[in-house]
Amino acid sequence: FGSSVANIGDLDGQGGPEVLVGAYGTNGESGRAYVLFLSGDGTASAAVAIDPTDPGIDANEPSIQFGFAVSLTRIEPELTDVAIGAPLANGERGAVFIVSLDSVGGVAQSRTITTGKNNGPELEVGDQFGSSLETLGDINKDCCVELAAGAQGTAGMDTGGAVERDVGAVHVLFLNLMDRPCPSESPTAAPTPLVAPTA
Repeated sequence: FGSSVANIGDLDGQGGPEVLVGAYGTNGESGRAYVLFLSGDGTASAAVAIDPTDPGIDANEPSIQFGFAVSLTRIEPELTDVAIGAPLANGERGAVFIVSLDSVGGVAQSRTITTGKNNGPELEVGDQFGSSLETLGDINKDCCVELAAGAQGTAGMDTGGAVERDVGAVHVLFLNLMDRPCPSESPTAAPTPLVAPTA
């Protein structure tokens, strides 16, 4: 518990920040994340668990280390989007889950980014995509932030030209609005593609 932490803003509208905390080693290393609602003295007044087997989250594998990394991706009046990394998902290729939270920390919807899903990057066994996450801001000015996702196990070449594991890589993910309009657009505006990752 506490391997990763992200400020996710004021979910419940009570004036204080909530934090998302990763606990990737719990539940037989299936992992879990917790939304902590903070009181004025910094203590947690409530905690809501986000489990990879919750309805709406497509993570039906054991020991994926869900919650290894966490990050905020979008705040709206009704839904807050967060990213949760699971580096041992999909045969240790790794995955990033984009999860929309409601005002009480419940999962409203979720989508998985990995090889073969939602335009995820091409990953190899052992890449461990989702081992770190960082929000980058809106690079392409489409009302969505971009997300950097580390893949600490990615192979590369050593100085002698031999293949070496655990060299690592960072993937930049261009996120969409989870089928919700940009605040500056009309409600009928068409959504952009979910993810268009680049190296």
